Amino acid sequence: MRHYYNVLGVDQGADKETIRQAYRKLALQYHPDHNPSPGANATFIEIKDAYDILTGSNNCSSDPDIFEFKQAFQEWQREEMEAKLRQEEKRRRIREAARLQYESFLRNNAHFRSSWYFYPAMLLAYSVLYINRLVSIMLLLAPLAGFFWFSQAWLFLIPVTMVCWLFSFRLLSLATLYRDEISPYFSGRPQPAFRM
Repeated sequence: MRHYYNVLGVDQGADKETIRQAYRKLALQYHPDHNPSPGANATFIEIKDAYDILTGSNNCSSDPDIFEFKQAFQEWQREEMEAKLRQEEKRRRIREAARLQYESFLRNNAHFRSSWYFYPAMLLAYSVLYINRLVSIMLLLAPLAGFFWFSQAWLFLIPVTMVCWLFSFRLLSLATLYRDEISPYFSGRPQPAFRM
């Protein structure tokens, strides 16, 4: 019972009039209509329950176990709300960091496009890409040519063909990754680094 007196800020064993005056003062201070702060509603409910228990005006709330349950539930609600707020703040910070990173990329890309070495770099990058594709195609076709020239050694050519084809497919997949990596720098419009 001592906790209920502490909620209202009165001494233990205070009379009903003192409890009523303390309740009215705190109710005016924490009522949701007068106090827009996020914790005011939970504090007002706690004050109301303490007043009801100490004055015995509400039979439903006069059981200390029910009050403790309500208090635990309100604490859980408060923790859930704080967790949601923290999560939303974390998401906001991540979005802000991604936006700043994207703006930095746009500035750097604009500077890169206006520099003297943009076209030589683009020529070099796409040359590497097309040489990679050409080597991949040659590795795909080379074993087939070997079958025509060395038809007696077909048992030897089958594993060589498999290795060449695996290597060729790996080179093609690397060429695709390389193209995706360089295209934001050399294409007409860069890809966004994040989604809104």
